[in-house]
Parts: sequence; structure tokens; C-alpha cells
Amino acid sequence: MLQKIIQAIKNFDINQLDTLLEDGKSYMEVSKTQFLKRLAKSFEALKEEGCTAFDDVFFGASRSCYKKGEGMTFITNQGFYLDLYIEEKNGAVNDIYVCHDLVNFIELDKEYDLGFYFYHDEKIGFIPNLDYVAIRDEYNQLLAEIELLKPSTNLDGLERLYPTYQKLEKLLDKFGLFIALEYNLYSNAYNLIMEIEDLFQIKAKEHIAIDAIIDFQKAKTEREKLIWYFKNRKESLCLSHISIPNDLKKDPFITYTSKSLNIDIDVSGYEYVLDYFKHLNELYHEFMEKYKPLPEHIEQAPNGAVQYKLESFLRLQNKYIDIVDKYGGSAF
Repeated sequence: MLQKIIQAIKNFDINQLDTLLEDGKSYMEVSKTQFLKRLAKSFEALKEEGCTAFDDVFFGASRSCYKKGEGMTFITNQGFYLDLYIEEKNGAVNDIYVCHDLVNFIELDKEYDLGFYFYHDEKIGFIPNLDYVAIRDEYNQLLAEIELLKPSTNLDGLERLYPTYQKLEKLLDKFGLFIALEYNLYSNAYNLIMEIEDLFQIKAKEHIAIDAIIDFQKAKTEREKLIWYFKNRKESLCLSHISIPNDLKKDPFITYTSKSLNIDIDVSGYEYVLDYFKHLNELYHEFMEKYKPLPEHIEQAPNGAVQYKLESFLRLQNKYIDIVDKYGGSAF
């Protein structure tokens, strides 16, 4: 049985694993279906890289956990690897789990880790406490209120979300951001809070944007535009989830699209605020592309490491050092 399961994993054969693994057992403390679904995502990612199977399997042992079973590394020639422990009992495989601290008996070129984990609230037998229930209720309430605003609303309409948004934010603040790494609910709630905050920021920056746009129009040279960018970058808004029409005066609707928030927003009266964020975003990408370091520049950096920051790029290129000294951060 063990060898058949190893071979199925090596061949990315989810169907064979589904047949070999028992329905009533948990794997990594989740149901077989959930475990195989997550494992299949790793296989699909490898297929997108041109891999059709792991090229080899090597044994190892964990430095930090004391699991009973075989520790092994499934690895491709490109350096993609998955470290697993397979627990065998009475001739049957009792459990399979990812090991994040596996040491192999020979040196391997392990470059791209395919390991994964499950949140506490995804595991079989999870019992929510009162804090969890309170966050779940406020999160669901916020989602329901967002649905009532659809298919579209304006920025003023978003203010209806604020009381529930604030309650949820305060509940999450009690725990801190790192707890989002442990619970699926908290991760989703944090993401939703940050995404709604993005939309609130459009209206919140209206007074800053007026003066900033005037200053931007006065900036004619690259030097002036760089100074303008550094002065305003702390006010920048990530536009990765926001689709903005080319002409907001003709089409004043922006679209916010993410895993948890999909809504059209009428920004009539706030078009200039979106223009402000667009100018910041476009300048950033323009400067980052123009001054990205060449190989000879990277050689000048300590250990050949360069922070992905505009001021680091400019220092390596020896450009606008006085501006970087005044507004920027560290050298690398």
C-alpha cells in the first residue's frame, strides 16, 4: 500500500490516491476530500511549469517533529519539491502530512517548496470559541450589507457599512494580524476589512488630492515629478483590485474585484481623487522600470542583494541622490 501511494503522489495521480486512501480517515487533520483537493492544487501548479510527474523521491528525517513514519522528498529536476511524512500502521497508511523541517540523507537541490498547511478552523473537530463566533457573525453581517449595496453604489452609500466594519475591525484588533495566518475566517475577515478601507480612502483623501493634483500639474521635469512622488507616496492606494475607466467623466464607475469583494462604485464628484492615485501609481511604475538595476549595478550591492524599492534603484544608478537622501530610505 505504501509503495502504491508513493507512486501515485510521484505521478500526480489524484484519482489513484482517492482510491487508495480511506474515506473515514483524516489527513493533516482534515477530510480526505479536502486534503486531496489541496494536494491537487500543487500538482496543477507543477503542470503549469511543464512537469508531468516528480522525477525522484528521497528519504529524510524531521529536525523538529517526532512523527512516526517515512519522511520523504518528492522532487523535480527543476527544483520543485514536496516534503511529506507518510505514517503507516498495520500495513495501512494512517496519515499523510507536510513536513516543513525535513532533512534529507543526501544533499538535494531543493529550490521551490510546494508545502502547504490548513487553518485551524478547516480541521475536523474544530470547536469555535465565543470570540470566533462573534467575528464570524460580524463578518457575515458585513457580507450581507455589501450584497444589499449591489449591483452598484456610490461612495456615500459605502458609509452604511461603517458601523459593522468598525465592529469587525475592533474584534480583529484584539488578536493582531498574525492570527490571520492560523484561521481561515480571520484571514478572510482581515482581507475584507483592508479592501473596504481601500474604498473608504478614496473619499478620505479628497482634500489632500486637490492640492496634490495642482502641484502635479506644475511639475514639468522628471526631477520635479520625482519630488512630487516622494512627497505623496505615503498617500498611495493599491489599485491592483480596482478597474478605472479611461475617462471617468464619461463613465464614473470603478469596479473593485477581489476574492471577497466585487462591486461597482460610482465615484462622481471624486474623479480627481482617482486621478491622484493613478498619477502616483503610474509614476511609481515608470520610475521603477526606467531605473531598474542592471547586472553591473547589482554587483555593487552587498551580497548582490537589492531591495525592491525606488530609492534603492536610484542609489545604485547614482541618480537624484539628494532627493533620495531627503525623502528616501536605506541604501539597499
